[in-house]
Amino acid sequence: MKDLSDKLTCFVISAGQNPNYELCINALKAQTVKFKIDIIKDYKPMSLAFQQMLERCNTDFYIEVDEDMILKSDSIEMMYNDIVELQKENSKIVMTTYRLHDVHIDFDIYGIKIYDYRIFCNYPYDLKSISCEVEQLDRMKADGYIYYTREPVVGDHSPLWSEPLIFERYFNLMEKFKEYKYAWLETVPFKLWQKFQRDPSDLNLYALLGACWSIMQKDLIMLGEKDYTKYESDEYKRIRDIFNIELGNYTLADKPEWTEEYVFNKYLKMLEMGKDVKIENLSKIPKFLIEKLKVERTNKALYSLLGAFASIIHKEKVKILNRSPEMGRIKSYLQFPSQSTLYMTGRCNLKCSFCRRQQIDMTQTGDMTLQVAKDIVTKFPFIQGYCLCGFGEVLLVKELIPIMKYLKKNGKYIGLITNGVLLSQRLLEIMHCIPQYINISVNAYDRESHENMSSTKTWDKVISGIKDCVKNKIETHLSFVVSHYNWDKVPFYLKLTKELRAKAVLHNLLPHDFDTNKEFLKDALTYDDIPMINKMKKDINADICIRWPILIGEKIERNCQSPWNMLGFDASGNISTCMSIEEPNSKNGNMYEHVVWHNDYANRMRESITGEQLNMCKHCFRNYEKPGNDGLTEYNI
Repeated sequence: MKDLSDKLTCFVISAGQNPNYELCINALKAQTVKFKIDIIKDYKPMSLAFQQMLERCNTDFYIEVDEDMILKSDSIEMMYNDIVELQKENSKIVMTTYRLHDVHIDFDIYGIKIYDYRIFCNYPYDLKSISCEVEQLDRMKADGYIYYTREPVVGDHSPLWSEPLIFERYFNLMEKFKEYKYAWLETVPFKLWQKFQRDPSDLNLYALLGACWSIMQKDLIMLGEKDYTKYESDEYKRIRDIFNIELGNYTLADKPEWTEEYVFNKYLKMLEMGKDVKIENLSKIPKFLIEKLKVERTNKALYSLLGAFASIIHKEKVKILNRSPEMGRIKSYLQFPSQSTLYMTGRCNLKCSFCRRQQIDMTQTGDMTLQVAKDIVTKFPFIQGYCLCGFGEVLLVKELIPIMKYLKKNGKYIGLITNGVLLSQRLLEIMHCIPQYINISVNAYDRESHENMSSTKTWDKVISGIKDCVKNKIETHLSFVVSHYNWDKVPFYLKLTKELRAKAVLHNLLPHDFDTNKEFLKDALTYDDIPMINKMKKDINADICIRWPILIGEKIERNCQSPWNMLGFDASGNISTCMSIEEPNSKNGNMYEHVVWHNDYANRMRESITGEQLNMCKHCFRNYEKPGNDGLTEYNI
């Protein structure tokens, strides 16, 4: 057996009562080479334990082995040989890191590293940093040193868990995600929820609740490195006490019509009441919801429990809105965008008087390409529906048909929004990849009104395109924006739509001018217009309207779902989480960045819906969409 004792030290970092310790030590003893083993136990914070490696090491290289790492028998030899060979090619390489298979979430993670002590000894750890290793490496990179991530999986990570440790583990990981945005951590809560649904054990529930305890709170809770010598944290003890409550015959009612958001707020409010007055059996509510979740394993049961926990995690009173910020944060991790808007181009062949293009240059990003569309589908496989539209004319895009064919091939739902001018010209191409619907933005009812609106003489082409779509049995919608200026024209819109054998879609105004909400409310349709809208619905041609305008009010509501289920992209890969008003731009982030769904912009958009709303959101009709206000029946506000 080769002896590396004068060249290599393995430091085992141990703290508390980890059930993997013996497995770790036995795996090191079974290695194919000899080396020094030094056990660093019960130092706090963890950065101090790491600093011990620098102070104790007397070999050229050392490996940090956490006590929950169970290595394959040839791992140490392979890691040592690998870094020695790499340094022959580049002397600036000072560390290599290798993957471990995380047994609990069945996922390979980067976790074990071999270091060149001769360099690292000059870079002590920052004992106050939440992630001291990252801070240390940043200083080294600034001095020109580099490290490599390597592909081999060299062992398992933590095949054994206790309830306190697994709670802490996922709490700590999500705290680090909030701070450093490590891409692989973004999907961890969703994976934990899926695992619990398959195996509703207490262990898996503690894991899920550990992650949720962190992500329900906007700001960092863990400041500095965690004290791993403390086996049971205060947060864990509060949850453990709930698990230990005896229920007896206690039960809670439930109703099928209660939504996920309703039950979250219901149990949040119930527990908040208990902070002011003594309520009998209050402590049994979260315990009952735990048992209910184990049986049902539904999103509704989970949000019921998390609503109660949103109160428990805050010792002070929680400000309760009609939409909870805590639920908004949780929801963004337990579901990912299912639909997308592809902003195909900024170019247009009309000059509509009301369009933003008349005030803002929207041609800078160019036209959408097939390659960008492929990149979107690859990176966001959970997106199932694509609307091809934007502030330009989609039929001007050269690669439109290849993009549609690619989306159809991958089983995606496709909608196309166009002004209709080029429909007849490109219909033969479209017939090779028919979308689920084509929506023509008409916004006129005859030649004269169309010419006044668009500043073009293209009415006949639009009508011809609509007829060709209907003739070829394509689902065809005609859309019209309705305001106080043109509400009296709605009967003409409906008559035109019926004559063309299409379906009508009527939209309220959108507040594109973000800073003039008072003026906007004079033009937009509001709850004061309920009698007028209900009268429209009695029109002789009303049956062909599949969507009526969503009315808005002076009181700000918070029903928009866009930041939780939608991502928009332009041709450069810039993003938006707004379905209606804000187009993608570079300030919002880009799809080619590591973290997109939880970047600062996306988080801010969600917080604006549940908290202090952005001006552009305050009177957008998306915030007023709800049962009873869907436009399909008479309004009853």
